[in-house]
Amino acid sequence: VPFVSEEGIGPADGPIPTLGGAIASFGHLEVGGSSFTDNVAQLGEGGAIYSASAVELGVSELDVAASLFTGNQAIADEGGSIGGFGGAIKSDADVVSISGSTFDSNVADRNGGAFFTSGRSLSTTNVTAPNNLSVVNSTFYKNEAETGAALWVGVFEDSNSGASIVFNTFLDNVR
Repeated sequence: VPFVSEEGIGPADGPIPTLGGAIASFGHLEVGGSSFTDNVAQLGEGGAIYSASAVELGVSELDVAASLFTGNQAIADEGGSIGGFGGAIKSDADVVSISGSTFDSNVADRNGGAFFTSGRSLSTTNVTAPNNLSVVNSTFYKNEAETGAALWVGVFEDSNSGASIVFNTFLDNVR
């Protein structure tokens, strides 16, 4: 399923940033065998996908498998105070799994050229999985960001969360 050149939800010229250039999800989201190309979150978060927890739904999950993210952008405002997180994906879901996927030439003006998670939801849930974030067998190539050109992972020390990032390739990502 290709997702090509979309603009995210929300008014790009208003006080609310756009969320997800192609998809904004506030619950469980599974993405498999998909291609996201040249999507933009203008003044927003998640150039291709924005995934967040919805309190009323309980635990939220994002599962991305065998997918390609190319040339997606999360653009901040001129002052850098709004948006610019997660060139391809910005997620605050409770459990995130990325496997067998490729992130190529995605850009975030601020943090997480390919992927960004702040750990906000991870720190406030009762999820006791040993690794709430799993990134396996994926490739991160030529992604760009001010901090965390490929990945930006924040985990609060008082949370039950952890991260497992194994068997991945990181090549030519640029700060």
